[in-house]
Amino acid sequence: MTHSLRKWPFWGRLLLFGVLYLIFTLPSVVPSYLLNHHLTTPLDIGIGYVAFFGLAAAMIYVLVQIFKQAGGRKPWRLSQAEWLKTLLIFALARITAAVLSVVNQLLSHETTTQNDAAWTSLLTSGKAHPSILILLMVYLIIIAPILEELLFRGILMNLFWPDSFWVPILISATVFGLAHQSNTFSSFLIYFSMGAFFAYLYRSTGNLYTDIIAHMTNNLLAAVTLIMMILH
Repeated sequence: MTHSLRKWPFWGRLLLFGVLYLIFTLPSVVPSYLLNHHLTTPLDIGIGYVAFFGLAAAMIYVLVQIFKQAGGRKPWRLSQAEWLKTLLIFALARITAAVLSVVNQLLSHETTTQNDAAWTSLLTSGKAHPSILILLMVYLIIIAPILEELLFRGILMNLFWPDSFWVPILISATVFGLAHQSNTFSSFLIYFSMGAFFAYLYRSTGNLYTDIIAHMTNNLLAAVTLIMMILH
């Protein structure tokens, strides 16, 4: 396969990434729209589910095609070494995030990041219908990790720096941190570090599935933590 997108001029590739950055969260608009407009009838929910999964499938398909044209490979399974490296990097990422969360509390007096606070607000909304909550959880645990890894690791790193090691890791981590809209530098560092570990994992294995698995696991733990906070 020819890596045709790499032949584009820099500004063309930058524009393409910018457009993808603006639209890749489109599936999350559906549950938010249902919540904000109090749409909870069976017909509303049914249309919402079709729109949500249709947008998610479309975005994943588009990003996968661009990922391939940017030079990314898509192996179908992980080797034993890749499983072990995924587990190790994931553990290091979680430990680092936990330490930085404590730092964030000490320096900024935040008990949670702005991103987590936004998710907590959505999940605790009095307007939230159980079916809408399911969409939110599916997006958080499954859809978002796939889309984010395809965009911030698979496409960004291959489209601009296919032959470099550390530069794309740092750029990917920075963009990933900024995408989570932190309101303090210490909370930005939480997402920057997570993005750096995921980018290192991808660059060192060349297998995007390692990142997707680690990211899904991370978001699953985050979702469980949010639910426990809500229940208490």
